[in-house]
Amino acid sequence: SYALLGALMFPEFKRAEALQISLWARFADELSRQVAPDGSTIELVPGYENCCIHWVTLSLRFARHNRCPVPPLVYRILERMYLFELTLMRPDRRCPTLGDSDSDDVFGWHREARELFPRNRRIQALLADRRTAALRETSVAFPYAGYYVMRSGWDAEALYLLLDAGRYGQGHHHEDKLHIELMALGRPFLVDAGRFTYDYSTPARQWAVTSQAHNTILVDGA
Repeated sequence: SYALLGALMFPEFKRAEALQISLWARFADELSRQVAPDGSTIELVPGYENCCIHWVTLSLRFARHNRCPVPPLVYRILERMYLFELTLMRPDRRCPTLGDSDSDDVFGWHREARELFPRNRRIQALLADRRTAALRETSVAFPYAGYYVMRSGWDAEALYLLLDAGRYGQGHHHEDKLHIELMALGRPFLVDAGRFTYDYSTPARQWAVTSQAHNTILVDGA
């Protein structure tokens, strides 16, 4: 992102155009490697995918303002990422705290999707009314991530259950096989310990990443 923004900001450099083309190609290639067809990333930590979406969007925003061409593949993959995060979000519009995720305000992160994808009725509905015909589908499966969401609707009082039945992620994952999160009537009932801290020298961090800190099955404590 930083290299691309630099190439876009200083077009007077002799090789700026070639550099932009090369960096966009690298950008698109990395996205195609790291983003699954269901919109999840290889790290499998929704909070960190929010960060990735932010940086891709930042580059796109700068390119659009300066009328620079962007490979269509970048838009297609980013659209999948937005749909993944917006469909996964809890009734309180926050991100599930799987792995090292924080309970970020998903609307705050992804409001720009309405401008980037005006023809995607589902994105428009998720960022607006959330009760339109585009949102008749409530329960959703993300087969590549292994996440399964069941909800009674899209309003703030909806019943919501998230099952993590996927593989372990990378880097910021926790030992959360078959973990569930549950919300009802606007309140959390079964929660994920989340990140809490990155300091592995603390008992809180050592506990937060274990299966014992999650809503899952333990056999003889294992």
